Amino acid sequence: MYSKLKKNDFFCPVLVNRIYDRSKATTKLSSNIPMNFQVFSQCPLPSNTKLEIVKTNFKYEICNIDKKILINGHNINCCKNSIKDTICIDNKMLSTTNDECNKITFNIIENLNVSFKVEIEIEGIAYINDCQKIYFEAIGCGEDNINAIILSNILIPNPRNLSNNAYLEINNDILGLASPDCIFLSPIFDCKKNIDSLFGNVFLNYMIELDISCLMPSALNLLKSKC
Repeated sequence: MYSKLKKNDFFCPVLVNRIYDRSKATTKLSSNIPMNFQVFSQCPLPSNTKLEIVKTNFKYEICNIDKKILINGHNINCCKNSIKDTICIDNKMLSTTNDECNKITFNIIENLNVSFKVEIEIEGIAYINDCQKIYFEAIGCGEDNINAIILSNILIPNPRNLSNNAYLEINNDILGLASPDCIFLSPIFDCKKNIDSLFGNVFLNYMIELDISCLMPSALNLLKSKC
């Protein structure tokens, strides 16, 4: 049923969850990198200091992306230097030629290679002796590279039943964690044998999500791109 809004405008109600649905696939990776930490605190940390990290803050900046996407075994012309993509559904991607099927299977394989700069802020406590503690902060920077293959099988409404083109929207989300228990520090001393900086071996955990908007008709995709 159409509801009249203005003289020449009509509104057709749509069940959005039947047009625009989402699917996620998640891959977990681990990595370790060497990293130098500069101590912010002005107070000296003697050579006999014992260090305990109590909190970390992980940040990253993507430097380079290389990716490859296959849908139902077909190579897809994608935007290789971006974590986002909008892919127009082509007949060669469809797993069936039967127009009467309400849903079809999409097998998506994404090979994602990302290099980025890593920044880790740490908060810790230096134990000088049995009765003295010093709170300190430090920051370290390094470079890392991860490679992930993400597999996803989804059911989408049959695009052959639509009167216009349909799109898949693919987006990757990368989450990183540097656990305080997985950062191992060695002190670097100045000429007075105080700790000038810290050398660390940092073990990082990554979670990479492939977030898919299962089906987006061209009109909805155009509307979203303008918002």
